[in-house]
Amino acid sequence: MSQAQSKLNRRNQAKQIQKAKRQSLVEATRLFNGVDGTPRVVAVVPLCKDISARDLVLKLLKGLGEDAESITADCPERGIWRARAERFRTSLQFLLLPYGQLYATLDAVKGADYIILGLSASTEVDSWGDMLLRSLQAQGFPQAIAVVPTTHDDTSMEEKSRKSTMKTAQSVIKSLLSFVQYFVPTLTRVFDLSSTSEASTALRSLCEGKPNDVRWRMGRGYLVSEALSYDLDTISTSEESTGSKGVLKVTGVARGAPISANRLIHIPGWGDFQLKRIIATPRNPRGPQGDGTMDVEAKVLSEPSTGGAGDDVDQQDDLVSVNEVDDMQNEQTWPTEEDMREGASAIDGTDGLPDADEGTTPKVVKRVPKGTSAYQAAWLLEDEEVDEDASELDEEEGTEQGGGGSVDMNDGASEMASKVDDEEEYEDVVEEKSSRAVAFEDMDMEEEKRQLESWRARQKEHSTHLAFPDEIDTPMDIPARQRFARYRGLKSFRTSPWDPNENLPRDYAKIFRVGEKEWDSVSRKIMHGDAGDGVEPGTRVTLEIQGVPQAFMDAYDPTLPLVVHALYRHEHKKTVLNFTLQRNSEYNEPVRSKDSLILCVGPRRLAVNPLFSQHLRGGAKSTNNVHKFERFLREGVTSVGTIYGPLTFGRLPVTLLKETDDPQCESIQFRST
Repeated sequence: MSQAQSKLNRRNQAKQIQKAKRQSLVEATRLFNGVDGTPRVVAVVPLCKDISARDLVLKLLKGLGEDAESITADCPERGIWRARAERFRTSLQFLLLPYGQLYATLDAVKGADYIILGLSASTEVDSWGDMLLRSLQAQGFPQAIAVVPTTHDDTSMEEKSRKSTMKTAQSVIKSLLSFVQYFVPTLTRVFDLSSTSEASTALRSLCEGKPNDVRWRMGRGYLVSEALSYDLDTISTSEESTGSKGVLKVTGVARGAPISANRLIHIPGWGDFQLKRIIATPRNPRGPQGDGTMDVEAKVLSEPSTGGAGDDVDQQDDLVSVNEVDDMQNEQTWPTEEDMREGASAIDGTDGLPDADEGTTPKVVKRVPKGTSAYQAAWLLEDEEVDEDASELDEEEGTEQGGGGSVDMNDGASEMASKVDDEEEYEDVVEEKSSRAVAFEDMDMEEEKRQLESWRARQKEHSTHLAFPDEIDTPMDIPARQRFARYRGLKSFRTSPWDPNENLPRDYAKIFRVGEKEWDSVSRKIMHGDAGDGVEPGTRVTLEIQGVPQAFMDAYDPTLPLVVHALYRHEHKKTVLNFTLQRNSEYNEPVRSKDSLILCVGPRRLAVNPLFSQHLRGGAKSTNNVHKFERFLREGVTSVGTIYGPLTFGRLPVTLLKETDDPQCESIQFRST
């Protein structure tokens, strides 16, 4: 009897677990139910130059059947495009991204539910595609699908048999799958969009089921822009010091967590801004004729709270990022001579003039024979010295002939005719600098020698640090007792007590500080405190963001998607950030502390100069809670980076990029999750 009862209990428990999973799946996909419901955001990323995002979407939507041609008639080459999938009772919002745009692709994937990786059967993924995949791997992949437009060459189909063509296609698919699984191990197949059945299967995987959640994005609200408008503020236009500002209206569907008007909005690359209000902007429902022409009244869903001074929870976040330092409370000293000189130069206006803006400098104009192209003109050198010597020689010959006392008028006429012929045979060509050309600077021997010695010294210092990480050379021009005077009386770096508040730099007075013991409780309270406040996900709204500079609209490209993110409370405040990182094994150049790098953390992208220090195993502390400074990063060792930056709650992925000559092809150095 007991065995039968236990068997019945196990069966009942399994049934309850199955019912709970099914209910959770229904609740998760309820957001996307209906053709007029929340669309599934799909980022289409081409990894090769011969892949077009538009062609991938057109071949993918062949799985809709007869309605595919009418749906894809207005599909653009790049930008945001929404398609209604009546067959699957849902809608898809495609983000068609161009090849070679690094930051636009990274920002678009941050707001996508799915990502389509476009591969080519004839072209290998170059260094840019490889670097993009590594950056996306460090940032966090949404649910990924790998596709290839075709696996064979249509021109050679008649020469090959059907059997050999199928064998070649299978080998191509197998090779592409092994490559992409290195970056996305969860992928199990690569879809060949030249086959209608595989295109239908790929489309079904997008339209059905629940997309995988990106862990760092859970609990954070964001919005993918569908429409954008800008209203210039007439009050700010009169203030020349602050520049022209206005209200940016971003329309889209709220995703992730609820978005509150009391919290700040982050625009990638431009900073944090306050919300003026949030207005409901539902899609026009279908009228009696089914044409979607019914008008819907706009409704204000959320506005900044106007609570009293004691009501801290409902107050709107301000844009104060640092504390005001009162230098009068510090020790008073007389100004130095250098301060006096700087003050006098500022009053007299003797400071150096700023450099000219890019594109305003005059272009080089060369006189070349007619028919010479701009590329050929770039190789022609102007021999000014030879022309000057020739003119001087002509003048001397003219004076010697003039000494004879006779002048031939026919010779003068022939010279004038030759000058006219020369003017007809030559023309002026403006030398343009190509963006693809490699910049070459013809330096003198001393400057070239100095740069070579600097590079060799950096390489030598890096190798010395790897061989002797715990040693430092004493300076040759300064006595050691002066160089290390601050450490006099210190028995041990590892065990002697250190006062963390002693001799702090002035910047420490500007930042906000949260106690180490209180950090977990404070972050938990802030992350879960606003869980039920704001506009619920799935609501189509318009965010009115105030204080946005007009330069944003001047630089805005409507063919690239815009994703805005809602911040937690106090995430605009500056503090000291520590993060663990590990060096990329494929980057061979030495990396020193305080080098200029680009930090990608969560929705933000910052230019930083981090300090590196030793990371103890398991996050343990030393006896005196002091960690050894590292001048260079070592391979295969986890280190800690420290910067001044805005507060960041939660566990977010960190990626550090090194700037190169091409801003869209940076080199990834470190990553940490």
